[in-house]
Amino acid sequence: MSIERPEWDASCAVWQGYCDHLNTVKFSNADQMHTGFVAIMRERKHPEDLRLFVRGFAGHDPETVTAALRARYEIWVEAQDCGVDLKESALDVWAALATRPLTPEDFNVFPAFADAEA
Repeated sequence: MSIERPEWDASCAVWQGYCDHLNTVKFSNADQMHTGFVAIMRERKHPEDLRLFVRGFAGHDPETVTAALRARYEIWVEAQDCGVDLKESALDVWAALATRPLTPEDFNVFPAFADAEA
């Protein structure tokens, strides 16, 4: 199954469906999530690390696991780009990133929803 991110101008319902699908993958804690982040960072030279991490989610489609992990990874990287180290200075947010459900707002697309005011 191919997991494709919706177009930026997709409806709120489409984005919510995408998030609901990614949220079927549950990370047990921030340490587990961070292990996946390290695998993403090493992917170019050590692609087997990410494959091994994904295999740990038995019963889940590997592409869904990878997409769910990458979505959270991108949030972490964006925070770093803004000068915020979630792991060091915002531990509550860091922990929540692993366990809370993703929402359309996590993808910074909410203002683009054609139906946002509906």
